[in-house]
Formats: sequence, C-alpha cells, structure tokens
Amino acid sequence: MTRPDEIRALAQSLMTARQTGLPVTFQASEAFSYEAALQVQRLVQEELGAVSGFKVGRYEPGQPIIAPIPEAYTYAAGAAVPFKGSVGVELEIGFRLNKELAGYERSRVAEYFTPYVVMELVTSRIAEPVGHPLHKLADMQAGYGLVVGSEVTDWAGDDFRSVEVSLVANGEPLVQGEVALPNGSALTSLEMAIEGVGDHAGGLQPGQMVITGTLTGIEMFDASTQVRAEISGLGNVAFELSKA
Repeated sequence: MTRPDEIRALAQSLMTARQTGLPVTFQASEAFSYEAALQVQRLVQEELGAVSGFKVGRYEPGQPIIAPIPEAYTYAAGAAVPFKGSVGVELEIGFRLNKELAGYERSRVAEYFTPYVVMELVTSRIAEPVGHPLHKLADMQAGYGLVVGSEVTDWAGDDFRSVEVSLVANGEPLVQGEVALPNGSALTSLEMAIEGVGDHAGGLQPGQMVITGTLTGIEMFDASTQVRAEISGLGNVAFELSKA
C-alpha cells in the first residue's frame, strides 16, 4: 500500500512540474497502485480547480484509464492557447453530458449526451522514460487541456466506429484518411467513462465532456503554430498555440 505522505509528495511534485514546465523523476514505490494513482489525480485536481470533463481509455478490467480535464485549460475553438515548450495534440470525439445521469441507459444516449469535435492537449510532467503505466495515470494520463470545436447536430445516437479525418498545421497536411475509433467504437469508450468515473474528482456532471481517444496519434507542436482538424461529416476544431 502506498503511504499517504508518499501520495501527497507525488501530487506536489506534479504540481511543481506544471508550474515550472520542468519534468520530475517519479519515485513511486513498487507498491504504487491504481487507487494511489487516482488519489494523486484528485489532489492535483483540487489545486487546479473545476473539472471540465474526463478522458478515458482501457487499462485493466474494472480499472479503466480515467483522468479529469481542468476547466482552467479548456478552450473554445479559435482560441490562442499559451504554452511553454512543445505540446501534443490529439483529434478526438467528445460527448458533453446534457443532464444528470440518473435514469441513463444506452438506448437513450442521444438524450443524455451531445457529440463534439475536440482536440486534447497532452504533455507529460514525468521525465522520460516513464516507468509504470500507473505513473502516467497519476499524471492525468499526460493530459493538459482541451479545445472544444463543432457540436455534432441532429445526432440520433448512432455509434462512431470509423471516421474520415484530417489534421493541418500552419497549412501543412499532417494526417488524412479513414481511421478506426479507439476501443472499436466511440460509445464503448463513453460507456467505460460512465461506469468508471463514479465519484472520482467530483464525478461526471452536466456540462462536462468525455473524450474517447485519439484519431490522429499524437502530433507535437511548438508556439506560433496554427492547428486545424476536421472529422468528415461531423465538424472541425482549430486553435493557435502561442508562447506563454
């Protein structure tokens, strides 16, 4: 079992890394657990403030990858996003929760959620190489922030299994073509979040976004980069990366 003082120290080191932009060496013990990683997340998020959503992925049965997204680093499309150094960008499908989850069932997904085209911003606060996957999970799964683009209108609850995407930086095409959704479908990832978030970091609340995994891998960019991405038939999202 990871000691409470160790969890607090890890959380503080990750907060310091966020403030300075300098990665830290993760000195977690061999006993570092899934629950300890989530405890570190909660302590860091308490310092960062309100939550705008959650990222989700697959780790182990009963232990999904979940991490809160700070509202302080959530931007509308077209924003100038300040950042020190390089930041990774991932094009994703997000689902915004429209109302309390009470009474939710998958057949009513369009009543409860609205899809959006989004870009996740990612950067690790841990010096490479990252040791155990749970170290990365403690670091919010390398999440930094989110840019929210087009709302998908007239959605009837159909799943997204493969989509046509494009990603352009400063006018240069970097990614283009048809891609499969992580976990085989967007709604599979959404269900993982609904089942896995629970009361973590306050739980999934109306107005918050669940993002379902990258469609374009991770593209790294420096300041003075204009990034635009599109999911055919769904919409687009764009922002400018500026120097902090």
